[in-house]
Amino acid sequence: MANQWTEEIVYIATEDTIQLAGAVMSPAEDITPQATIVWIHGNAASFYDRPYVLIGRELARLGYTVVLGNTRGHDIATTLWKADDNSPMAGGGGSGWERMEESPRDLAAWIDFATTRSSGTVLLAGHSKGAQKALLYAAERPTSQLGGVALISPDLHGLRIPGDLEAARALVAEGRGMEVIPAQPWAPWYRQSAQTVVSHAELADRLLSAENGAPIIASIRVPLFATFGGDERNASAELAIIREKATAAAHVTTEIIAGADHFYRAHEADVARAIGGWASAL
Repeated sequence: MANQWTEEIVYIATEDTIQLAGAVMSPAEDITPQATIVWIHGNAASFYDRPYVLIGRELARLGYTVVLGNTRGHDIATTLWKADDNSPMAGGGGSGWERMEESPRDLAAWIDFATTRSSGTVLLAGHSKGAQKALLYAAERPTSQLGGVALISPDLHGLRIPGDLEAARALVAEGRGMEVIPAQPWAPWYRQSAQTVVSHAELADRLLSAENGAPIIASIRVPLFATFGGDERNASAELAIIREKATAAAHVTTEIIAGADHFYRAHEADVARAIGGWASAL
């Protein structure tokens, strides 16, 4: 039986001329096309990670065009390439060196690309830390192109290791923001630069609360969808917080995928159906 979708590798350029890679999964020609979904990966991940590919294929079976897009913070460390001449950029990239405040540039480029591939609704989905980037983009760059935001197992608090943030801020103050902080014993392979630790913390602190003004999630006006796997800790409580804090959203839909973990292993079709059900009702 032939696949009910097609796949292609694509490259796009951000407004600051960084080249990003991704994939497009399109439904078969005999399937009625639905919305286009731009999917943003989580921390230390990339567009080609197996969970995303499998979910993307399931969504394509349902008629959705799926754009799986890298950000400049993909993987842990990576070379970033210039879009104009394909030369490597100084400084590098990856989740260990990213600044979250730059991520809206990446998402804007993928949203713009998605609108060139479809005349229908464009939806933005962010998984785990990718949900932080989705909310920041939707808050900073509200646009008629964006029809809704899906938060897939969103990490809206950030991981805090005692002492790390203070050490990182001290390095940044000394002009040493690109230096890495000490690795943790449970993950000696994962290193983060001081600037990244500070950037992650500063964004996480504004997502659900704010000392002055409204939190970022409260400025989102498009429809929101949020889901967690039933095997994730505090899933119901986290969804309740989202419903409480997303005060400006056109409407908020939440769902728990029974038996699923953070990556929806063996439940790819279930989460795709949940996203599709929300999208079809918009």
